[in-house]
Amino acid sequence: MENESNIKINLTQNPDSNKKHRLLCASCRRKTNHTTQQSLRRGWETDDSHIAGYDDFLIVKCDGCETVQFCQISSCSEYYYSAENPQTGEMETYYSEKIDQYPAVNTSYEKPSTFHSMPSEIKDACAETYSALCGDLPKLGAAGTRLIIETLCLVNNIGNGNLKQKINALAKKGVITGSMRTMLHKVRLFGNDKLHTTATPKKVDLEQAWSAVCNLLRSVYGTKDTTAYFKAFSQDKVKPKADK
Repeated sequence: MENESNIKINLTQNPDSNKKHRLLCASCRRKTNHTTQQSLRRGWETDDSHIAGYDDFLIVKCDGCETVQFCQISSCSEYYYSAENPQTGEMETYYSEKIDQYPAVNTSYEKPSTFHSMPSEIKDACAETYSALCGDLPKLGAAGTRLIIETLCLVNNIGNGNLKQKINALAKKGVITGSMRTMLHKVRLFGNDKLHTTATPKKVDLEQAWSAVCNLLRSVYGTKDTTAYFKAFSQDKVKPKADK
C-alpha cells in the first residue's frame, strides 16, 4: 500500500447488517454461519484513484452457539483473479478478501480445559500459550509448553534443580505417573531444542507437544476434580438432580 499521506480515507456505517459470513467459531471449533451484528467500513483510495479498497470491521455472532467475535474483512482493487462463472461458463473477475478474526481461532490446537482445582498460575500459562498458538506464533507456543511444565513444578513446591530433575520429582511425589513423566521429558526436550536454536518448530511437532500438555493437565486436575466431587457426594454435600 502506498504512503498513508497519499490515501483518502472515508469511514461509513456498513449497511450489510444481518449479512451472513462463513467463519471459524471459537466455541464450535469449526466453520459456521455468523450473522453481522454491527459493522463499520473504512473505504480508501489513492489520490490518483488507481487503487481503492475497503476494511470492514464487524461484530459477528455464531448462528449456532451465539458466541460473539470481532472480525476484519479487507479487500482492494489489486486483490483480483479471473475464474470461470459456473452458471454462464464465461470468464469473470473476482475480488478476494482477507479475513482476520479476534481473538484468533485455530482449530489445529485443542482449547485447554480449566478445572476447579487448577491453580491460577497454570490457567494463565495455558491461556497465554494457547493465544500464541492460535496467533501463529510457533516459537512462543513452544516456549509456552515448557513454561506450563515449569509452573506445574512450582505450584507443587518443586523448585530445585533443572527441569529434568523437577519432572522426576513430580513423579516421585505422585503428582504424575511414570508414563506421564516419559511424556513430559519428550515435551521438555522439544522445548529445549526450540528455545536454544533459531529453528521454527514444525507444526506437527507443536501440535503433539500441546496435545501432550493438555492430556497431562486433564489427568492431573481432572482427576482431582472428580475425586473431590465423589468425596463430597459421599458426604451428602452434593445432591443429585431429581429425575424428570
